[in-house]
Amino acid sequence: MSHILPISLLLVCASGCAAAAPSVRPAGPATFAAPTLAPAAGTADIYFTEDEERLILAVRQALLSEPDLAVVADTLAIEAHGTTVVLRGNLRSPEQAALAEQVASQVVGVQKVRGELAMDIGGR
Repeated sequence: MSHILPISLLLVCASGCAAAAPSVRPAGPATFAAPTLAPAAGTADIYFTEDEERLILAVRQALLSEPDLAVVADTLAIEAHGTTVVLRGNLRSPEQAALAEQVASQVVGVQKVRGELAMDIGGR
């Protein structure tokens, strides 16, 4: 008899059999590659549901698709709590922060955006 485990459970066990439900993965930048098993910097012990992960991925993709945000989109921390999205990080201007919040708010499934964005006046 063969034993088949969900891929997410196999990925968790491959990293030392950390105790986690198969449908819950650590927070972090969502990508199309295998899920990140370690929480993103500053988000230790925050875990998201699969629906929240999909929302995070959709918001990140929307930010990356916006030419004025593409360079900084990967530096932003994105969290989802139900249908509320939180954006954290440093942007170059208040206009860029407003654009990031506007783009995130237009993603299907997002009902509220909380911007916790700081301005990097030096404009790296």
